[in-house]
Amino acid sequence: MTLTRREFALTVGSGMLYSGIGATVAMTAGCNSTDVWHQIETWVPVGIDAFDSILAIVDPLMAPGAAAIALLVKAGFASLASAIDGYLNAPASEKTTWAAKVKLILSQLGTDLQSFLSAVNLSGNPIVKVVVALVQVIVDTIAGFLGKVVPAAASSFPQTFRVGRETIHVEPMLRDRKKFVAAFNNACVANGHSELQIPRTP
Repeated sequence: MTLTRREFALTVGSGMLYSGIGATVAMTAGCNSTDVWHQIETWVPVGIDAFDSILAIVDPLMAPGAAAIALLVKAGFASLASAIDGYLNAPASEKTTWAAKVKLILSQLGTDLQSFLSAVNLSGNPIVKVVVALVQVIVDTIAGFLGKVVPAAASSFPQTFRVGRETIHVEPMLRDRKKFVAAFNNACVANGHSELQIPRTP
């Protein structure tokens, strides 16, 4: 039987469990599996804005190869948006396949972000503190999504990221669009770069 998008939402909302990629995504009081998919869907545009803010501050220091990797990161966001749309609109029989794609893209985003950070020469530069704070918000959020979409797959995401001589320890945080924007903008202001803030949601 093929479920419409609305019927699937009602089914999950009634307390049923969706089993995907070898793991069952359980319902919680604050966030069910459907919520997670839509949270990612609405987060992608502000995730891109956040990465653009990081690009703006590191641009003067970027080595030639870093720009190419930055394009890979942005392509990853675009692929994520497409995969989420595919999942939300797929019949029930195909959701496992689309969920697997989302999981792989989220994991690859982590890999590409680290490649980008490694290619940008920030060793000893004072802006490394700012970049660390902003990247922390992004990677914690991605890890939070990954852990909720497929709990068993959370370990596939890097546990640490290197920015110059600094190390970021990932702490998964499940944030919706509004919470992400608030956390990212607070990090901008706290580190003296309010000009890097991204537009707040209505």
